Amino acid sequence: MVKKMKNRELVIIPSIIIFIGLFLYLIGDTVSSSFFKILLPQGNSIFEFLKIYFAAFLLIYISGIFTSDKQTNNHLFSRVIGSIIMMGVTVLLGSLGYLVFGETTSFMLLVIFVVSTWIGQGAVYLLQTYNFKHGIIIALILQTLIALLISYYTFFPLENYLFI
Repeated sequence: MVKKMKNRELVIIPSIIIFIGLFLYLIGDTVSSSFFKILLPQGNSIFEFLKIYFAAFLLIYISGIFTSDKQTNNHLFSRVIGSIIMMGVTVLLGSLGYLVFGETTSFMLLVIFVVSTWIGQGAVYLLQTYNFKHGIIIALILQTLIALLISYYTFFPLENYLFI
């Protein structure tokens, strides 16, 4: 059981996230609907890549409702924390790349995306080995905050390197 969970969380799910993320990245610029602008990246900025994690994990949450993933400890909590870690690593490495090179390129962001996906999924795997009291409530609050922040900054972006 542990080996199966480890394989799922460290190989299968990251591969799915990367596949979904690349697909969303490729179709993001072609969508003009306000709702989909919240979920899909509209350019090559650090902030736009954060949307990929949000949308990919949203699809994974929804599919988790219909699979046996709900039997996993902290299914929702671990995934929300994992997506926050991925977003944090993306901002950190993207900022570092911007400071070093003076810009963030598509290639740089794609490499950061892959690296942060593996780091975040490692955290998901570790979190699923523990039981947290009120994990679902905390996860729902955090996911709602993430959705609100992404929605707000999609329509009212700041004027700094995270958004250009």
